[in-house]
Amino acid sequence: MEAVNFRKYYIENPGTRQRCRVHYSLDNRSDKRKCVTIYAKGYGDNMSGIIDFKNGTDYSTDYFEKDRAVIFEDSPLYESARKVAEKSLNPGPANLPETDQNEKIKAFAVLVEADQIAHLREQGLSCQGNIDSVKTKIKPGKKYIKVDLRGSGKFMVEVSTGNIFGIKGYGVIHRGKSYGNLDTISRYNWGGYSVSLR
Repeated sequence: MEAVNFRKYYIENPGTRQRCRVHYSLDNRSDKRKCVTIYAKGYGDNMSGIIDFKNGTDYSTDYFEKDRAVIFEDSPLYESARKVAEKSLNPGPANLPETDQNEKIKAFAVLVEADQIAHLREQGLSCQGNIDSVKTKIKPGKKYIKVDLRGSGKFMVEVSTGNIFGIKGYGVIHRGKSYGNLDTISRYNWGGYSVSLR
């Protein structure tokens, strides 16, 4: 079997350098069998040619298709895949000092994640893979603090004011998408693609 480079936000064939954006889930089977499940991130992302088992291999119990792969403990890919998946799903606490504003930013990130999960459940899309994909991550900065979603940028909080903005591109605020401040987060629904007032 060819090697695979597992990364936090993508997998790669080290020979061809073909990549596919992904997110991970762990041990999500009803039979409790340990596994790493890898999902292609978007409709255009395809794992074929990166992480394939050929017919007749000793690892035929693993399951692969173009947008999902399930890797079990007896696979030679399991240890490296699980290590990356665990880091992706459990990034640890945000590296923020315990100030009043930073506690509010953490509360904002928690609310965004909760509203995203609630939206998935309303749409009947609350499988474990989708739930894992909407985990938020805080990235501190001197002028703005980023709150990322689905492995990419989503919101930026202005340090000097606590005002919350959407983004034009990663690290660039969109002043036309202003969503109050850290004291008004409960007025908004942060689920789905667009933010709305409750």
